Parts: sequence; C-alpha cells; structure tokens
Amino acid sequence: MLNLFLTGETAGSGTTGGFDFTWIIMIVMIVLLGGWMFFSWRSNKKKQQEQTNMLNSIELGDEITTIGGIEGRVVRIKDDHITIESGRDRTKICFARSAIATVVKKQDQEQA
Repeated sequence: MLNLFLTGETAGSGTTGGFDFTWIIMIVMIVLLGGWMFFSWRSNKKKQQEQTNMLNSIELGDEITTIGGIEGRVVRIKDDHITIESGRDRTKICFARSAIATVVKKQDQEQA
C-alpha cells in the first residue's frame, strides 16, 4: 500500500506510469535530518562556550553553587581548583573548576 502511494501507481493499473516520489521523500528526509543536526550542534557549541566563559570569569568573593548543590564563597583560586567557604563554621572545601554549576558575581551581590 505504501509502495503504491510512493510510486504513484493506482490499484489495478499494473504499470509504473506514475511519478516516482521515493527520491523526493528521501532528499527531503536527508535535508531535514541535516538541518536538525546542524542546529543541534550549534546550540550545544554555544552552551559549551557560555559555560567556559563563566568558569574562566570566577573571582575571589563570588558565590558559587557546585553541580552537587554545595554553595559557598570563593576564597582561593589555583589553576583548575577553587576553594570555597561554606556554612556557618566556614568550612573550606576544594573543588575542580569543572564542578561549578552557577556563579553569582561579587558585584551582583552588593547591588542586591
């Protein structure tokens, strides 16, 4: 039944006298798939660039949240490791820079 639709044949004609839509459908599917892949790749690249910029802009005094949910204030930055103070007793914890999920800049805290 699907073949009859794609090839344009009518039931009982017995000939292949219709236009063959198979190639058109295949081309449209390939174009749609290619477009979807391009926009998906572009979106992921943009998000990755924003994440990299955020991690590189961390300064002393910024409030951060890790991917594990720990919140604290940045007290030391050394290469790819960041030390934060967290809690009332100011417990210091060291994290890899890549473990940071969000950053609230020191200037934004002062304005609020």
